[in-house]
Amino acid sequence: MEAGAGVGKSGKPGGVISSLQMFVAEQTDKFRHQRRIRRYIRRDPMLAQAKAQLSDPASASYRVQIAEYWREHLGREVTPLWHLAFTNATGREEVRYIPGYIWNQKILPYLNDFSVWQAFTDKGLSDVFLHTANRPRTLLSRMHGHYYRGQDLLARRDVWPFLSGFEGEAFIIKGSRTDGGAGVRLLEIVNRTVMVGGKECQIADLEAMYGTDFLVQERILQHEDMARLHPASVNTIRVITLRWRDTIVVPMSIARFGIGDSLNDNLATGGLACGIDADGRLMDRAYDIRGNVYSEHPTSGYRFSGRMTVPSHDRVCAFARDLHRQMFHFDIVSWDIAVGQDGEPVFVEVNFHGGCDSYQLVCGRSLFGDLTEEILHAVRDGR
Repeated sequence: MEAGAGVGKSGKPGGVISSLQMFVAEQTDKFRHQRRIRRYIRRDPMLAQAKAQLSDPASASYRVQIAEYWREHLGREVTPLWHLAFTNATGREEVRYIPGYIWNQKILPYLNDFSVWQAFTDKGLSDVFLHTANRPRTLLSRMHGHYYRGQDLLARRDVWPFLSGFEGEAFIIKGSRTDGGAGVRLLEIVNRTVMVGGKECQIADLEAMYGTDFLVQERILQHEDMARLHPASVNTIRVITLRWRDTIVVPMSIARFGIGDSLNDNLATGGLACGIDADGRLMDRAYDIRGNVYSEHPTSGYRFSGRMTVPSHDRVCAFARDLHRQMFHFDIVSWDIAVGQDGEPVFVEVNFHGGCDSYQLVCGRSLFGDLTEEILHAVRDGR
């Protein structure tokens, strides 16, 4: 066989066959990419709205700038849908906005080692691998179907007598392997009866609701300034920490608030998020998960134009950086931290995926700011 027909000098396929294989691979990748983008658009109304602008001459120069920037710094063009969606919501054109699919497929896997990720997703294990006294006490946990009081096994028959002994007290129950604030409920002991979400429960009911993995924790009593935006929920600060070039920095921080009678503040369960500026003050508007803008909180009536200073913001960020020093396989981490009545930061949860889209939306800027080019070059070059 001639080298040009199928095998190159290196002994590897070459010539016509190699070219055909490359063409097929490129077309397959292109098809998969387009299919992923369509899935994103179906899920996100902001992207669906931005799609209409792809042929709008008014955005032509911006789209050219986006293409040139990403071709130069990542070695490939990107769909401008995310840039257009963020610009629509924030009023600010920025070529460094990171598209959601680039974040998930390229940047996040570069920064975090997801081969060990599953071991850290159980919230019941955070007591083990994160050492801090500033956290709510875990009263009871169920992991892999076994019940624990602290690190001591607790027989299933002893769970109800143990819980019912906390007469008149209220706790938070939540799944320990769930995301997005799903299933967070109030657990109360009334007349030695366990009530969850206002309804009487037996142990079998808890197991049906939460399965083999859940936590019962003491409630966090939050700072009065955080509470006045929405008293029913514990309103946390989402702090993003990045380990880069031997330093841990905070690219962004975001305040989150519940709505109505919700106990949690997560965007995925209907909450609001508001960016925090470099001076520790709330920005003048908040967003929900669909990109709707709020000038005031729909439940408490707080007007975001008041730009409240977030209590202990500097200490909260320093606390998050200290916690990140205990995480060795993950270079970018999102922390949910409350501010206690005494102004001390309180660890709530740790997240390893995080919502790059929502971060950039509520803060109105790219996630990595002036570090963007350096990070993109490292991702591009694999170093």
